[in-house]
Amino acid sequence: MRLSEWEVKMDARFALIRVHDESIRRYQRLLNTRLTDLEREYIESRISEARSTLQSILEARGETRFRKIADHGAGTTEC
Repeated sequence: MRLSEWEVKMDARFALIRVHDESIRRYQRLLNTRLTDLEREYIESRISEARSTLQSILEARGETRFRKIADHGAGTTEC
């Protein structure tokens, strides 16, 4: 069965959402390890970038119901 153009776009969007969410989780796990201040700063900036990109993807179609994904782990970057 062939997917419609809409289904292909939605699959791509969900894949992007999943990738950024997984990146955020991976970076948060790294924050629980021993890091130098420079490493911690870099990882925190990557988390911020990933959250921002994820929020942009979600807002591209005015979707707010997935907002919780973008906020996943908010406030957990401080150790």
